[in-house]
Amino acid sequence: MEETCIEMRREAGLPLGTDGSSNGLNIKQLSGKTLIDVLDDAEKKTVQERLWFERRRRLLTYKIGRCYVSFDEKTRPCHFQWVYDSNDNEILEAHFKGEYPSIGPEEVILEHALTLQSSRSRGIHEIARSKIFDMEVRNYGIKQFISFINAQNVPAMRAALHQGFVPVGIRRERWFLFRHRFVFENINEIGKNRTIVDPAMGKLSELVHPGKR
Repeated sequence: MEETCIEMRREAGLPLGTDGSSNGLNIKQLSGKTLIDVLDDAEKKTVQERLWFERRRRLLTYKIGRCYVSFDEKTRPCHFQWVYDSNDNEILEAHFKGEYPSIGPEEVILEHALTLQSSRSRGIHEIARSKIFDMEVRNYGIKQFISFINAQNVPAMRAALHQGFVPVGIRRERWFLFRHRFVFENINEIGKNRTIVDPAMGKLSELVHPGKR
């Protein structure tokens, strides 16, 4: 069994692909009890949302990464985004067993983004990310953003391309005889030694070069 994610990277300072409006969002970096209270009080309409919040508790318990919460015009939390930096390398390896590459001193990985169902279809994810880019550059001197997007999630890949992310590789998550491992491949090397078509690369090619066969 295998699950495939596209590794995408974005340089700081690129155009954001948004019109610059905040859409009434107020974005805060939260931690500790304040973050726990927000997570507990957030509206959870679906099973997927309830599972997402439950799985994030490990990040709070072990103080992994930093979390940005977006509040709407009625001060309700509507979007969440975790960010990992080089200070998290050791604890990420301990808890996620090779799921992430080593993060450089001026890099961050964007993970666990969630827009609550009640706030979707308003472009909140793209607006929130553009503001988070600015905050990370201004507050932490970040120069490169990394994101891993499931190869089946075409809307997310399309949004990332629109915001200046470039595909650089593939992460394959594999299970075999109850053993679990991650394999990283450079996008330029994929296919050189393969005799079958890679479905993930086919989807990506269609997004990067629409209409090209």
